[in-house]
Amino acid sequence: MAQARTHDSQQSGIILQKKSYGDDDEILTVLFQDGLVARLFAPKSKKSKKRFGNVLDLFTELEFFYVPKDDGLWRLHQVQSTERSLKKGQDQLEIYGFYHFLSELITDLVADFDQHTELFFLWRDLNALLLQNSLSLALMNQTLIKVLTFLGYQPQLDQCLVCGGREHQKPVLFDSIRGGVRCCFRLVSQSDSYDVLPWQALMSLESAPAIEQAGWEKVFLKQLIRFTESIRQKQSLSGQFLMTVV
Repeated sequence: MAQARTHDSQQSGIILQKKSYGDDDEILTVLFQDGLVARLFAPKSKKSKKRFGNVLDLFTELEFFYVPKDDGLWRLHQVQSTERSLKKGQDQLEIYGFYHFLSELITDLVADFDQHTELFFLWRDLNALLLQNSLSLALMNQTLIKVLTFLGYQPQLDQCLVCGGREHQKPVLFDSIRGGVRCCFRLVSQSDSYDVLPWQALMSLESAPAIEQAGWEKVFLKQLIRFTESIRQKQSLSGQFLMTVV
């Protein structure tokens, strides 16, 4: 676990969340390049064009100048644009829905002063990829699996949760409570919830850029969202919104 820094700092970061604080101020949640997720107090951010330049948009990468603290909110002095921002265009609502869900997941699961540099570069790479490509269901699934893996919640896709076997019966079940697959249909508890998915569809998430069998990407995305809700012990409004726009 990293220690909080006690000196003036500057580095790139991506705005995950922002909330109004009074009439003129805002509180930002930022994923920094060094892998930390921190909340920053941005005084007069709604009025100061000189320091903040009206660029404090969600999911935008900026250069942040700030003072970190051991306890409480860090204080933001100013920002500079890095010309890396969310893709604009016809898929904007879809992307915003996915990014809202992704930001909620990261802020809920990353502990204070834990560092996950992989998350920052995954987000940056996703932004770059979306400049040339649309946001497919397969890409959403692959991205969520990577995020969960970085945070220690990797879905178990290569062996059965019940028997441990790798020669699976068919169909294979994805367990949205425990984040794994089953070839055995024995119920572990009465609260189990899963959907039937072709095994080849799940395996292609590990070895191919897309799920080969069309139609199952959305089912798997739905189950991944349920899995994250089970981890966080709460329903996700952003997850529900995402499912309405894909």
